[in-house]
Amino acid sequence: SITPTTKQNAPPKFDETLSVKQRIHKQIELSGPISIATYMQQANTGEDRQGYYMSRDPLGEQGDFITSPEISQLFGEMVGTWCVHEFMCNKVSEKADCPLHLIELGPGKGTMMSDILRITDYLRKYLGDNRKIKVSMVEISDTLIAKQKETLEKWISDENENVEIKWYKAMDEIELDETVPEYILAHEFFDALPIYKLKKMDRDEKVRVSKTEDGGVIDLDGDKLREIMIDVDPKNYGEFRYVVAQNATPVSKLSEQIFNTDPTSLLKRGFDEFEVSFQGAAIFSYLSTRIAATSGCGLIMDYGYAHEKMPGQNSKKLDEESSIQDLQQKQTVYGRADTNKIIDTFRGYKNHKQHDVLQDSGNVDLTADVDFDFLAKSILSSDYLYENIRLAGPLTQRVFLKNMGIDARLNNLLIEQKGNDDIRKKIVTGYEYITDNE
Repeated sequence: SITPTTKQNAPPKFDETLSVKQRIHKQIELSGPISIATYMQQANTGEDRQGYYMSRDPLGEQGDFITSPEISQLFGEMVGTWCVHEFMCNKVSEKADCPLHLIELGPGKGTMMSDILRITDYLRKYLGDNRKIKVSMVEISDTLIAKQKETLEKWISDENENVEIKWYKAMDEIELDETVPEYILAHEFFDALPIYKLKKMDRDEKVRVSKTEDGGVIDLDGDKLREIMIDVDPKNYGEFRYVVAQNATPVSKLSEQIFNTDPTSLLKRGFDEFEVSFQGAAIFSYLSTRIAATSGCGLIMDYGYAHEKMPGQNSKKLDEESSIQDLQQKQTVYGRADTNKIIDTFRGYKNHKQHDVLQDSGNVDLTADVDFDFLAKSILSSDYLYENIRLAGPLTQRVFLKNMGIDARLNNLLIEQKGNDDIRKKIVTGYEYITDNE
């Protein structure tokens, strides 16, 4: 029999103006489960740019998280020192009319750029008093653009005629001038880009193999991957749940091709579930193309991991003679404590605490750690980039800041604030926080 729908058992109706979560729910009801990448994009940005980053200022004590530039001015000053050093090492700096072009992706409140401009002004004796500094801020949120203009008001004024600041919605809007090196900065930018989650499936007993001349066996199929997706929860209307795609998706097919042929991939290192950001790799490749074309530099500052600092290693570098089998045995969980061989760094933040990523979509900061190895590999398919880009790192934030002279700058600040005990204490506390080993 068919029970007629009544007001008592009917699902609740959406409001005329749908929230981000309601839009996502409706989309899944109409077209089926969506990738985690689609979910992140919808929640963080939104179809009509009504997502998390578009509708608020997420930074600071009144927001959901605090970043290093907000904690201490020393962080931005050391980044600025790096920019000046790299520029002065470039032959084009010998030309007095060549500007220092700084580009920042996702500038937050503009705090880091403000500190960068302060230190570059201090280093004018090296740059030249009349050297022009061009600043390109890449930001899609009108709310944050307004905040950035407030923070940088001093540098926008007519008094600073040698500083030019412009805003762009996308990186490709910035005109490429191959005669001017670009110094591209991305602080906690890549960790907000969409990721896909993949799961290795149990192998079929009938696996296609081919014998080699020396009697070995080649696996013709490789490991099968399935995408972990997000669906509506049938037991809890309006909520979401994880599901594993029953069939291959374009993403899982592409991932199989990439990871089965790379002996250093997460799949071949023994992980049964892992994350990948194809959007991050594409952006990294694009930035590398611009850097190569202009003879510039890029600096990525983010939470992440690489082959030398992988799960289960306690941050210790493996010996060069360590085998893949040894590596697999040492790797356990990254981001989860309930099972082995899983990379699960997808998480949410709200009110400075971790929050369920499937709850309150559009009102939670969604993030995932950056796979620096995968970013680096994104340039290997291009002969041009392979020949023209040199990669350095990754290294810890502490090492970078120490190398850039943060201790000397700290001592200078403390001398300047002699007698102001409260300010001195705040400076030291911020220094300790951003240089902590953890």
